Amino acid sequence: MSLIHSPAELHAYYESIRAANRGQWMDFEPIIQRVYERLLVSGDTAIDCGASVGRHTFPMARKVAPSGTVIAIEALRKFAWRLRAKTLVQYPQYRRVIRICEVALSNRSGTGEFFVAEEAAYSGLKPRIYPRSDMRVRKRQVQVDTLDNLVPTSSRVRFLKLDLEGGEFDAMRGGIRLIERHRPVMVFEYDRQHTPGFYGFQHTDLLEFFQRLDYRILDILGIPFDDSSLWDAAEVWYYLAVPRERNLEPMILEAIAAKSSGTP
Repeated sequence: MSLIHSPAELHAYYESIRAANRGQWMDFEPIIQRVYERLLVSGDTAIDCGASVGRHTFPMARKVAPSGTVIAIEALRKFAWRLRAKTLVQYPQYRRVIRICEVALSNRSGTGEFFVAEEAAYSGLKPRIYPRSDMRVRKRQVQVDTLDNLVPTSSRVRFLKLDLEGGEFDAMRGGIRLIERHRPVMVFEYDRQHTPGFYGFQHTDLLEFFQRLDYRILDILGIPFDDSSLWDAAEVWYYLAVPRERNLEPMILEAIAAKSSGTP
């Protein structure tokens, strides 16, 4: 894939992608799955932050089994319970592989308010702009913890997925020792226009975080965001962070370009 050099070129590229898909974005979840399926092997640890009911937990488990671990982190009790039940009933072969943590991730430990939206996928530690102005949101107290506290230092963490409705950067900051130690590939959700305001940080804080760690950011379609001006045209909501020293980009770009196998 040729490099995109300006916001105008990036916008045109995104327009071409949507035009080829009847004016809509494609589903990015299969791309995420293809990436970790290329990376993970038996014995690895994968972390599914915002696991919901296991869209990625179970494919991850299939790749790291029998000797690896998937740490599935989910703050909403109803999803955590469904994930446990699904593991026991539908995927009993992964009972010793999957570890479920019912907790909200941040850069601190303790308890905190969690904003539970009527459409549960929009729930998080901070209120946000919701797709409907009349969406009901209630607050509940939840346990809050950090990745550095939850993940054993002996784990071989190879892949980290973060889908936390805005809380991804705080979760990464709470896992800084893990990231420095294991250098995992990360995929994270990020809304350039709104997330920094919701969670009280600057966009430049995120860029400096990855710069200090020597990670390169690609969007979910494989476009490198080396030029910070490209963020002015950012429209997708998933990004990859890749440790520069591991030479994994060719494998990741192949996975992005490949067709999905459809394997659950």
